Amino acid sequence: HIYQSMAFRMTILDKIKLEDEECTLVRETLNYTYLQVKNAKFKEQKITLLKCLIYMIPYINHAYILVWLNNIMQLFDQELGVTTPDDQQLLYNTLWEVIPLVKSTDAALIWWYSTIVPRIRHSKL
Repeated sequence: HIYQSMAFRMTILDKIKLEDEECTLVRETLNYTYLQVKNAKFKEQKITLLKCLIYMIPYINHAYILVWLNNIMQLFDQELGVTTPDDQQLLYNTLWEVIPLVKSTDAALIWWYSTIVPRIRHSKL
């Protein structure tokens, strides 16, 4: 719930520059969470952290939306390994919740239908 509470403030946080002019608090939070997924020991932790990344998607600079959507799917594939249909459904539902909220909705929807829908059809969820 911390990430959900923080996520809607991301547009404000994105204006806060850190020491490096190119680095914002949003980018740092994304990178930190990404590394936490990779370093988590238990699948449940990884799933929760992936959901945290997903909840931040609507607040990412539109130039990086597709990069982060692909990063999330890469983590899903590489870090979770074999998942149950319930785990897959949970992550897909969470993604679907945020896709309409993305600034670059058209790009996010195209990504959804070209990346996620085939996965759902293939897995027969």
